[in-house]
Amino acid sequence: MADVKTKNIVAYSALVLVLSVQLVIILAVISSFIPIKLNSFVQTLLPLYWDQVRPHRQMQIYAVFIIFGTLAQAWGMVFLKKQLQDDGFAKALWPFALMQWAWVLIEATAAFKVFVFGSPAWAKYFLYLSLCGCVLNTIFWPEFKKWSTRSYHWLAQPAAVLLVSRIVDVLLVCGIIILLWPADMAKLLAHVFAWDYFHHLDFFVMSPGWAYTHGLAINKDVVSEYSVVTPVFLSTVAKYCGGFNYENVMRLIVIMTLAYYAAVWAFLRVWLKSTLLAAFGFLLVVKLQMFHWGILPVLWRYPSATPVRYLFDLVPIFLIYKHAEGLATGGAAGSREKYLWLAAMTSGLMMAYTMEVGVYLILGFYAYTFMLLTLPQLRTKLFHFPRDIRKMTGLFVLPFIAAFALLWMVGGRAVVTGEFWNNTTEFARLFLNGFGSLPYWDGLNDKQFFAFCMGFIIPAVYVLTIMIVGAFLYLRQIDTPQMFIVYAAVYGLGMYHYFVYRSAVTSYYVVCVPFVFVLCFWLQQILKPVALQLRRIILSVLVLLTLGALVTGYLFTVYPNVLNLSGLDLAPELAFYQKEFHFEPDAALIDRLTGQDERVALISSFETRILMEADRKPFFYYFPMINPEPMENLDFKGTQLFTIDRVRRTLGQLENEKPGLVFIEKKLFSGQLPAAYYQHFQTLTVLVRYLTQNYAPYDQGQFLVALKRK
Repeated sequence: MADVKTKNIVAYSALVLVLSVQLVIILAVISSFIPIKLNSFVQTLLPLYWDQVRPHRQMQIYAVFIIFGTLAQAWGMVFLKKQLQDDGFAKALWPFALMQWAWVLIEATAAFKVFVFGSPAWAKYFLYLSLCGCVLNTIFWPEFKKWSTRSYHWLAQPAAVLLVSRIVDVLLVCGIIILLWPADMAKLLAHVFAWDYFHHLDFFVMSPGWAYTHGLAINKDVVSEYSVVTPVFLSTVAKYCGGFNYENVMRLIVIMTLAYYAAVWAFLRVWLKSTLLAAFGFLLVVKLQMFHWGILPVLWRYPSATPVRYLFDLVPIFLIYKHAEGLATGGAAGSREKYLWLAAMTSGLMMAYTMEVGVYLILGFYAYTFMLLTLPQLRTKLFHFPRDIRKMTGLFVLPFIAAFALLWMVGGRAVVTGEFWNNTTEFARLFLNGFGSLPYWDGLNDKQFFAFCMGFIIPAVYVLTIMIVGAFLYLRQIDTPQMFIVYAAVYGLGMYHYFVYRSAVTSYYVVCVPFVFVLCFWLQQILKPVALQLRRIILSVLVLLTLGALVTGYLFTVYPNVLNLSGLDLAPELAFYQKEFHFEPDAALIDRLTGQDERVALISSFETRILMEADRKPFFYYFPMINPEPMENLDFKGTQLFTIDRVRRTLGQLENEKPGLVFIEKKLFSGQLPAAYYQHFQTLTVLVRYLTQNYAPYDQGQFLVALKRK
């Protein structure tokens, strides 16, 4: 009897506590609508101290919390003596108490958003709706309990599960993708422009893409630091889908990113065979990859941080999964091996598309092949010595053949020259020698403590997965198809180099997709022994929590989608963009003084945009050369000539090819910038000095001056 009474008292106390918290929240909301009158004492303060007067009702609400809780508990002890000895009292009370705690969690989340985000309208409505929901749920609790019980039993039926799965398949993915689609592409461009003047967009695709569409070779005539194939692919698609321009390219990047997320969902559904677990993984990928503080204000500011960077990596991942799955089903060896050959080829194609991503995919492929050759239960299924020596050699070299073939298609004979490979690996060599690196603890400088901790957790999870699953495989304690997750972990470790080298919050979740795959794998393994219905409840809670974290996060609320939860007004940024990003007079100057097929030597902010308006090719290999800054500002952000070799190459182009005209920003050539700029940016001084010695002013536009060779 004592144990029964103890359980009942605990259940009743939990209910009293949650009702006390509910009362505090309700009183706080009501009091926010009632202004506080200042008493006469405030009038005695000197004006200097008026800002110290911040009246509130916290003491009164605090007292109500204590008094209500104490009285309610005492009332229960006096008037519920019989119920407290009833064996079924706690069982009847706990569902109601837990539901109340769930509502408190929702209300607390809404209140947190109100306080942290500065009382946005959407957060206030979220709080009011959650309070209304709690009140209605309390009033109609018996009806809600009956409905939830019937729903629980209905969802236990296979036909109902299939129906709900199909609904989730459609609604979740379509709903999220609709919410991620920018409501106005022009305003999105303006938003990005206001933050970095398309610095990252130009370097990733616009500058090399413009040069390629006008007959210049990537990493031979113009530089592309990220990839040879990526700007070629994007510019070619854009050219045949509306034209190569900023708005169309941005639209394609958005479409490809959303298509990648949809592909992640499809793969998770096929692999995990669980709608709820796939939904959790899908939402987590979107949350981590698209809405973290490193991409402020929006992901599209950094095209290299979007899935476009590794757009097709799911193809070899899926092929490896299919091969691993085939090992369990016992299909014909030939039908399984085709997936292995295709995975080798597509990994190589990805190496041409983005060098480091392809390298990591190939390393994962080699790790998977190594397991096939060393696991006793699989060794003889793939390899028979010496008959299959040629097959293994082919699997080893096929990725490099595929990569070379794609590069040949894009770059032609240039890919067999040392100059091409020296140019292609130039930035990687700078990168590996410390240029632009950041320490692992850089997140602490920005007070990103969670990011700092996750920086250690993510590689630890990868390594632990490889060790545990690898050991289980060799000891035959796990099914052979689980080899796939070792492949994913190896690929994830490789991709994580991006963060390990440059440990900025901008690099943090860019490569999170393999990590989410590993998390889903372990979640699936942990929940296997759990009863089916309980497993669905746990996964449903995880899905709802992840969805809530996504749609109530600050970066989502300021995202320029159809909801526009924060009421973000992009009209001023649009006006600024339209004013600062059009250069008709200067484009007309270039068009008038140069030929249609002539490569134009231009040294200016917004070089790509100006040459696009003039419809001319760039002259310099390092294009764009100048980091952009509004033309009217007497400011300068530096150049891309940050090595002696780059300066020499640029001056060598001018000296050897002797262009008849050079176009340069007036403020740079005429010395309008403060003297400190010329002292700090030595490359600018060197360029201006060379031009002064060898060229003279010939004509001018709005912001540019045309120099003619002496």
